Amino acid sequence: MVKIMYVSREEDRQKMAVSLSGEMGIQVVPRQVIQETPEELQKTILAAEEANVDVIMAQGRHFTILRELNCPVPLIPCYFHGEETVEILFYLRKWLRQLPDYEPEKRYKVALVTHQPLIINREMLEELFHMDLRSRQISVREPEALDAFFRTLREEGAEVVVGAETYRPYVEKYGMFLYYRAGVHSREMMRKSFSIAKTTAESVVALKQNRKELLATIDYAFEAVLTLDSQGRVVLVNSKACQLFQLERQDVIGRKICDVIPQISREDIHTILHEGGNLFGSVLRTENLVMVVNLTSLHQGKEITGAVAHFTELKQLEQMEATVKNQYYAKGHKAKYHFSDILGESQAMLEAKDLAQRFANYESHVLLLGETGTGKELFAQSIHNAGLRQREPFVALNCGAIPVSLLESELFGYVDGAFTGASRKGKKGMLEIADRGTIFLDEISEMDWQGQAHLLRVLEEHTITRIGDDKVIRVDVRVIAASNKNLRQLVEEGKFREDLYYRLNVLTLHIPPLREREQDVLLIARNFLIQFGEKYKKAVELTPEAEQVIAGYSWPGNVRQLRNFCERLAVIAPTNILDAEFIIRQMEGVYMIRREEFAPRCLAAGDAKAAGGLAAGRSLAAGNPEAGGSPAASFAVGVGKESWGNGSGASQAEAERNRVIQALNETGGNRQEAARRLGISKSSLWRRMKRYGISEKF
Repeated sequence: MVKIMYVSREEDRQKMAVSLSGEMGIQVVPRQVIQETPEELQKTILAAEEANVDVIMAQGRHFTILRELNCPVPLIPCYFHGEETVEILFYLRKWLRQLPDYEPEKRYKVALVTHQPLIINREMLEELFHMDLRSRQISVREPEALDAFFRTLREEGAEVVVGAETYRPYVEKYGMFLYYRAGVHSREMMRKSFSIAKTTAESVVALKQNRKELLATIDYAFEAVLTLDSQGRVVLVNSKACQLFQLERQDVIGRKICDVIPQISREDIHTILHEGGNLFGSVLRTENLVMVVNLTSLHQGKEITGAVAHFTELKQLEQMEATVKNQYYAKGHKAKYHFSDILGESQAMLEAKDLAQRFANYESHVLLLGETGTGKELFAQSIHNAGLRQREPFVALNCGAIPVSLLESELFGYVDGAFTGASRKGKKGMLEIADRGTIFLDEISEMDWQGQAHLLRVLEEHTITRIGDDKVIRVDVRVIAASNKNLRQLVEEGKFREDLYYRLNVLTLHIPPLREREQDVLLIARNFLIQFGEKYKKAVELTPEAEQVIAGYSWPGNVRQLRNFCERLAVIAPTNILDAEFIIRQMEGVYMIRREEFAPRCLAAGDAKAAGGLAAGRSLAAGNPEAGGSPAASFAVGVGKESWGNGSGASQAEAERNRVIQALNETGGNRQEAARRLGISKSSLWRRMKRYGISEKF
């Protein structure tokens, strides 16, 4: 039952209000206030808080003064209804007729003075009562202001004022008549007023309950939480904040947050409350604590209405981070790389990244093709993180690193007793773990024929069955497969299922090797040297001649080989500046390359100082198994063209020569455009033309 305090001057109204309470299912707390002063109405506020009323309903001047006192209890004005105005004018007409100098034909000018807006049909009432009516709202109470108000009424031509008895001295001072009628409220009119008040009070009660629930909710939060109004004053504070800052809740509410917590930045609070937005990860230090502060502005439409401040102890964050790493990241089911982590400014790499970003927007399966070390998993994780499943698991499985006999159990899982050595609890397969997310199958060419058949069923039916079980489990996974072999050639040789190949080959991406994007080699090398320099506390740089040696090498192991070489340089670097001679010695030792092979390429690049540089047109990994084999193991990959394979060096050289000729044919001999299409520099195109005997006047 809602509780309403009714404030008025008249005792009969108080009695009427109390008698209505039982009929309307409300509890009325009567409060008679004779003297309309701030002191008396301040006492009314205290009485309302002690009685724990839901709303205060007050008339005229009572309501105005209570509002000026910023009453913390919700206020409802008692409006004059149309019937009450008619009743007042009816009795006013009778009263006028009793005046000694009453003139029957005269239209008296009457001012209706109220504290709240008066909603009337003035034209109708003027016709009914033969008066000129004006409604005037009064909001002042100081004697000087009241005097000015009624002087203005007289200047406007008012002859009669309908208003409170307290206005009589001012009205008569300016030669006007005052008409005041007490007890004008009928029972029915008061019922209407209380009906409005009841509805409002019920809303207030609901808001109070919501506030209690909200406070209870934030009290269960692990963080300290303070809610602020638009002026930065604390509106809500949870138990964790009181405990953390050693505060009492009643001492905090209504105070500026910067006064409660002096360490918090006033500039940050001002920015959030006036400009909006968020501030995450700001560090706050007190005498005994180190905390991370997050500030978020609150909005109603475009208006900033306040802010929420979250405080988390640093040690709590560290504990949470450790838990997450142990339970989530340690299992490898989270993709950590994004497209921004893939370095490369060559045309070939920019086209590959652009295509991959477009693939990320769809749910179709992806096939990544490229040599070993080109960064296929980097692309896979980036596609996942930019796609619709970014919040779901990312599970990676290298089909070539697991024995064929165990690959199926890893992929599909098994039940208790499925085979000798199986866990008694059974085990979820990678496909089941990746449900609603992405599974990355690297080196898919190494999967056996039976595993390929089962994977095909997963792609078509979206179901799996654990080994040793007959229960069908529905899964929803996006497959990103990768291979460093020519799958089309394996299909022709009967080593890979044709139906699986076409099922995977929906969105195909060819990742170019380093030798086809020479301009990226130094960009990537510098980045790795910075990374490993920070790791090993060394600032390592290359001379221009040393960079020429790095750029001149074909890097058959691609980015992975370049990364490992840069790590070696950072570890064994005798000085901060590494020259060409030092790089050449490292390549001689690591990749078993003879010094004589270095000179031609460096000279071709115009680097006379590095005359011991890399040999033009040769793979520097020739004859070195540790460096990725011989030139015969090299690929010639073009984005969007599956034209590479594991054939002989001669056949690959012929394929590369044909591509150069084709590009020159298509561009009418325009070397700049041909180089762009091939994804290489103009100088690299010139060297290939020299290598394959293609005429300069092509």
